[in-house]
Amino acid sequence: MRTTIISDIALPPALAAALVAALAAAPAGPAGADPLDQDLQDQMTTRGIPGLAFAVVADGRIVDTRAYGSANLETGAPAHAGTVWAIGSITKSFTAIALMRLVEEGLVDLDAPLRTFVEPPHPDWGRVTVRQLVGNASGVPEFIDNPCGHVPAGDSPATRHDVLAEAACLPLGFEPGQRFAYANTNFHLIAEIIESVTGQPFEAVVTARVLEPLGLRDTRFLDHERVIAHRADGYRRTDDGYLNEAPMDPLYEAAPGGLLSTVTDMARFILALGDPRLLPPERWREMWTPFPVREGHTPYGLGFGLTPLEGRARIGHNGSAVGFASAFSWFPAEGVGVVVLSNGYQEPFGRNVQDLAHRIVARHFEE
Repeated sequence: MRTTIISDIALPPALAAALVAALAAAPAGPAGADPLDQDLQDQMTTRGIPGLAFAVVADGRIVDTRAYGSANLETGAPAHAGTVWAIGSITKSFTAIALMRLVEEGLVDLDAPLRTFVEPPHPDWGRVTVRQLVGNASGVPEFIDNPCGHVPAGDSPATRHDVLAEAACLPLGFEPGQRFAYANTNFHLIAEIIESVTGQPFEAVVTARVLEPLGLRDTRFLDHERVIAHRADGYRRTDDGYLNEAPMDPLYEAAPGGLLSTVTDMARFILALGDPRLLPPERWREMWTPFPVREGHTPYGLGFGLTPLEGRARIGHNGSAVGFASAFSWFPAEGVGVVVLSNGYQEPFGRNVQDLAHRIVARHFEE
């Protein structure tokens, strides 16, 4: 199986630096107009990021968008506000909102076990509740680790069922609700539930219940056959320079990390968070409350990361896919949000930029 890293909740320090640097940005201006531009371009060079774009929202509107570098190194196409990037695990927040809309429609009970809706891939998984799946507290094993070895290394699963088979040889890793453990398998199971209760493809449900109501015309699920204008390519940097990353499998990625988007669409998404026309206030609060586990603490609600930044409440998610890294954050008390999308991913991201990130965000909030 080709391994695709879809990142966990803590912001990758390099992208966190870019993200919080964006919070300090002045109103939109040409690249090179303030020190932020040089800071970001230096980080891109250091971290192996060919192209990057960000958007900042404040006071209920988009106040800044900027882009740097290349969307495609072979053609030289520049990155811009309309560049379409793979957003990886940010997709989980969209999946969770679609699920909660089905809860509101009476089609899903968050506290019902998985076996209520679908035949569990492993008998032991059937007792896990929907809430525990979307809160990453289920105990379901991570398929990315390829524990069963059903798909030979280098091959890509053709269907979601193949993906689930990669973990279905294992029972639960811990009792459901015992602790937090981020697993992409959880969201593949959520997709199975969504398809079971609606009778529609997962992608169609998310499109109809989230993307279209928000007017996100440049956000769509991965499709290699369709011509998508301004689509960025993903890269990884080696000692010999940049290499093209292999394309992601759409069915392999869809529910946990299969969306493509732009910074302007993502900014609109941030502005819609908390909108009662999408979900009632009590559902938003439910999603943005740390999941109650019996051991330890969880930095996660229902489809959203809740790790504070410099002591300030933060709602967001980050993600990585093959050749891409991304992050968005919304600071509700300050009414400020930011999204950063890029087409370079390299581990580990340097810890040194985390200190820079803290200094920049502190400067912004002190102003």
